[in-house]
Amino acid sequence: RILLDQQNGHALFIDLFDHIKDHNSVLYFNIDGLKTYNESYGYHVGDQLIKSLADSIDQHFSKKLICRLGEDHFVALVGNEEIEKGIKQVHEDLLHVNPECRVHISVGIYPFHAQDNIISACDRAKMACDLIRNNYDRYYQYYEDSLSDQSQFRNYILTHIERAAHNQDL
Repeated sequence: RILLDQQNGHALFIDLFDHIKDHNSVLYFNIDGLKTYNESYGYHVGDQLIKSLADSIDQHFSKKLICRLGEDHFVALVGNEEIEKGIKQVHEDLLHVNPECRVHISVGIYPFHAQDNIISACDRAKMACDLIRNNYDRYYQYYEDSLSDQSQFRNYILTHIERAAHNQDL
């Protein structure tokens, strides 16, 4: 079992990735609404929720490397066996952490290839995750190339709207 946290550093995560050849997908986990959860139940309860997420990921994926990127964001490198089943089990585990509040996760999935590097693989898994954040009908999304195009287009629009507002062109 390898579980890295922020204090162990992202560099170690990247180094370990280079030596692990049997992992085939990057999963990017996010707990939706953690800020509100912390405000309602306290930060110590939120910390327990984060720990429960890490424990559940560890329990439901056999070949993995898990890294907490910060706050409620985790990346897991996993084998391609039964990814959706593992994610469903993690999701169900978190539903039972606090019976007073249903906790929802979003998970982005990026099946990486030999030519990929871990940074771009994590970015792509995050893009997929962000697409379904706060969407309570779904809790996982596979990366598709069109997501990158959508993200670039969204950034283009926002940049030009901000520029137009700054220049008082609106």
